[in-house]
Amino acid sequence: MTSSSSAVPDFSSYGASGAGVNEAYGYGQPNAFGAAAAYGYGTPAFGGTFPADMSSPLDAEIQIVLREIHGEIQLLEQSGEYGDHFKNARRLLATEATKLENNIDPEWLEVDINKPIKVTKKILVPSFRHQKFNFVGKVLGPKGTTLQNIAKTYKCHVYILGRGSTRDRAKEQELLAGGDPQYAHYGGPLHVKVETTAPPAIAYQRVAGVLSVLSELLQPVKETHIEGITTEPNPTLQEGDGDTSGDGNEDKKNGGGDEGASGAGFS
Repeated sequence: MTSSSSAVPDFSSYGASGAGVNEAYGYGQPNAFGAAAAYGYGTPAFGGTFPADMSSPLDAEIQIVLREIHGEIQLLEQSGEYGDHFKNARRLLATEATKLENNIDPEWLEVDINKPIKVTKKILVPSFRHQKFNFVGKVLGPKGTTLQNIAKTYKCHVYILGRGSTRDRAKEQELLAGGDPQYAHYGGPLHVKVETTAPPAIAYQRVAGVLSVLSELLQPVKETHIEGITTEPNPTLQEGDGDTSGDGNEDKKNGGGDEGASGAGFS
């Protein structure tokens, strides 16, 4: 058994009301995060201040790059069979456009003002190293309480996604073959996806907190106690002795549009 005696920090100082998402199981996307408003840049005259709507040079550059990216995507789509040879290029361009449009994991940050960014990370579940251990059940906890506690404590959206995130592997393949983008994650390895939106220092602090918890939960030991996160004892893992045949994921099938994949938000 591993133990973490210190209480988890309080992240209630920012965004305590959440983003209108529900605490629910099942795969789903949280509310979209639109383009952020522009803010000032540079040093104002003595005793002066910048107007709140003054654009930074980053905003103008982003718009230029977005126009170029959408133009390149359009060229590839109009290139017929030639364009079909560049599927990865189109995918990467589309991904970059989405990140720029929604301020997701930006390379440049503005920290002198409360300009939110969206941080999203995917953490590989080491089931390939420990094939008999039930990591999904451990991260979920009894009736999903561990996953919910992680989301509430660190104000993040947390999802268990990828191959093997449900009990029904045949259904996963069926949904993946259907081509619906919301089921594309079944084509990737088993992982935990973490998302949050806040000013940079707060956003990265939240994600770091989740990573710290997962670094303990993703160890191949049956019981890990983390104050404020896990409950003890853990019947999910006692049943089946860590074997994936008894993963205790009964609640994974409740709610949401993605059958079986698990997620938790905060309110």
